[in-house]
Amino acid sequence: MSDSKLNSLQLLSKVFSPQTKDKALSCISYGLAVHYSQDKKKYIVYQSEVDQELLILLPQTQDLPSKLDFIDLTQIIDIQEFSPFDNTPNKQWLMFELKNKKHYFSFNQQQDKDLFWQGILIIMKSASISKKQNMKADYVKQMALDFFSKADQDLSDNLTYEECLNLIQKLSVNISKKDLLEKFSFYDKNNDKLLQVNEFVEIIRDLLSKSELIPLFKKYVPHFDEKGNLNSPAMKKETFLKFLKTEQKQDDLDLKSQQFLDMYFAEKNNIISYNDFINLIFNYQNCVYDPTKLSVYQSMDQPLTDYYINSSHNTYLMANQLTGESSVQAYVNAFRKGCRCIEIDVWDGSEPIVTHGFTLTSSIKFRDVVQTIKTYGFVWSKYPIIISIENHCSQANQIKMANIMKEIFGSSMYLIPENYSDMQYYPSPRELKKKIIVKAKGRLSQILGESIQPFDLKLKKQSQSTPHQSRRIRDSVLFSHIHEQDQIDLNQIYHFNIEKAFSQNNAEDNSNELLLYSPMQLLQISESNRSLKSIQYDYDETERTVMDSDDETNSKSQVAQVKDFQRCISMVGVSFTMDMIKLQSGSIFDIFSLSEEKITYLLKKHEKTLVDYHKKFFSRIYPKGSRVDSSNYDPLPSFVSGSQIIALNFQTCDYPMLMYLSKFQQNGGIFSGYVLKPKYLRHNHLEQINSDNHKLCGELNKNKNSLQKYPSDFVKQIKEIKITIISGQCLKREEDDSKQFNPFIEVSLKGTELDEKNNKTQKTKSINNNTFHPIFNSSPITFRVACPELAMISFQVFSSGIIKNELFAQYALDFECIRQGYRIIPLWDKELKKIEHGMLLAHIEILDLYT
Repeated sequence: MSDSKLNSLQLLSKVFSPQTKDKALSCISYGLAVHYSQDKKKYIVYQSEVDQELLILLPQTQDLPSKLDFIDLTQIIDIQEFSPFDNTPNKQWLMFELKNKKHYFSFNQQQDKDLFWQGILIIMKSASISKKQNMKADYVKQMALDFFSKADQDLSDNLTYEECLNLIQKLSVNISKKDLLEKFSFYDKNNDKLLQVNEFVEIIRDLLSKSELIPLFKKYVPHFDEKGNLNSPAMKKETFLKFLKTEQKQDDLDLKSQQFLDMYFAEKNNIISYNDFINLIFNYQNCVYDPTKLSVYQSMDQPLTDYYINSSHNTYLMANQLTGESSVQAYVNAFRKGCRCIEIDVWDGSEPIVTHGFTLTSSIKFRDVVQTIKTYGFVWSKYPIIISIENHCSQANQIKMANIMKEIFGSSMYLIPENYSDMQYYPSPRELKKKIIVKAKGRLSQILGESIQPFDLKLKKQSQSTPHQSRRIRDSVLFSHIHEQDQIDLNQIYHFNIEKAFSQNNAEDNSNELLLYSPMQLLQISESNRSLKSIQYDYDETERTVMDSDDETNSKSQVAQVKDFQRCISMVGVSFTMDMIKLQSGSIFDIFSLSEEKITYLLKKHEKTLVDYHKKFFSRIYPKGSRVDSSNYDPLPSFVSGSQIIALNFQTCDYPMLMYLSKFQQNGGIFSGYVLKPKYLRHNHLEQINSDNHKLCGELNKNKNSLQKYPSDFVKQIKEIKITIISGQCLKREEDDSKQFNPFIEVSLKGTELDEKNNKTQKTKSINNNTFHPIFNSSPITFRVACPELAMISFQVFSSGIIKNELFAQYALDFECIRQGYRIIPLWDKELKKIEHGMLLAHIEILDLYT
């Protein structure tokens, strides 16, 4: 199955005529003849009358099978026009993608396929709305209904004891077979040794009694009798609002929450039971994540350099760097995770191809990748896409690359504007909506389309100057002044007083020679200089070894680039030099690439100059070359440095990827892909800090109006967070086949080097063989934070083992996105997919430590 055949239409973007709605629903209800799966057998596909969210697959055979196959429509992730065969057109097929399986349907007529597709989408939308309403009304009931549909494999609409036992064991409920049998018999009201849906709901409610919150409930309803009927009305609406204000620190409710509570209490005659209270606590509206931070709440009008940009490394790979498959699907997967900067490594073939050079990875066509970007790039987020191209192609294929991008992207490509010399900063995400930014190695003069004749400028060295001083004069005097301008104004460069600059540094007077050249020639001189490795006075041997080695840009095979390709570039890849960050030199269109090791080194040795550089200029951070398994590096140091494009391997779901995707949950999540950096990492960072509210130690305390400009300035711990893990629920997926699961929770803080050093990972006690509803009631886990703007908290669920602990679930979020009070913490599995009904219950308190 070739990637060139992929012609996917994303599920939510498919629109049908409302006039065919009734016909589409009739088609699903009465059934439609299709060819199913790769074997092309004929089936009748129709909607279940018992559970309208199930699609029944009835084979057209003489004998009715003892067990029917079905598809749970609520589990569908995507629908695509996609053929499982190379010799049949995609448009004849529909592929339903579920979490663990793909279903293929072939249709004889286009009309049948469209009606079928439309009917499925209508049912899915209705089921989604219904499920959300049920979750709000009674989350335990909805959970039980989900469990019931999975356990009822024969679709008999009831459960035997064996089916119930099998489910309970998969859920890892800490209950003996004898006790389960007693509960089964107690709730089997008909004594027919079968549980109906409503009877099964009561068993789950019994097993999930949530007694851990009874003391909290009694605090506000002292007369409550926990031994009585937990469905008896007890808490008035005004009492619950007091609870929200006192415990949850919610003085004001947003309109959506207010409307939900009004409706909920109205249905209960303005007084709720303990079970109703539990339902409100375990509702996703009570999530630890501040819902106001999930929408695009930050300004999108700042320069692009002021944002962290969700970025992928070697985006085309589905697996490791040596033998992994290259696929356009990897780009779709990245976009689904909010990625806005993707990478394409382009090599020569009969036409440009995308692959990982000098490895056994497969290849795909450059044209197919570009088309996939065009099709999927703006489905989720409308903000700009940056395409990072590593160009290894001949000049002929570079022309093809340029033509392909111009043909497919058209006016969507952002090109350096004619008024570039008037620009002080790169445009904002809002200004660049639905634009494609091509990042590649190049020369600004060629991109601007100026014609420059070759020339040779020889700078004479003064006899008294040492070699280091001569290089310093060349690199740090002439060219730093050229690049010191807020933007490249060629007239200013031309009239720049070079003679004065040289005389101040005791160099020979070369001003007459230099002024013979045009502004564009001087620009080319400065660009040539940038490709040289700069050696400074203050280099020690370690710095010379670490920083003078080739960066990613230089380590690639060097190819002559043609103007057609160059003129597509609007983010210019340049070689890194120490002068660039020390002298804050360069163009706003420049970007250099550094490995994870180099950025960590620079952050330790040159934090202030590095941070200042990132307030105006771009950099891209990538994994070190030894990560052939596509593992990821810790992105936090790069966040601290202010770097914008921190590229990770999206195909690998490890701890760094958890932290990375969690950083980009805020400000719109996958519908944005851009997060505004903290104020002191942005271009207009200078902000007056009231020392009465934010005291600093050491030298900063001497100045009452101290300015905190760099992460290392934050040395005084100003926030304290206390996290008490109370209980858990559905801590692993049912399909996880571990026979013994003894869960405990690890809580970690990530952020600046100082905050991580002062806050070690802490964990709860281990609970024996219970993931369905373990009670932890841990001692408060306390962290003290000096730089909350860059801090993140992670929660990981492990099972304690004899040899090693095994990870089963996890979650992370930014410190400043945390809500106080009794909150639920949703859980993701090892593949960073949400565990349905999986959550922790925690009490969280955040205190200000300054006085």
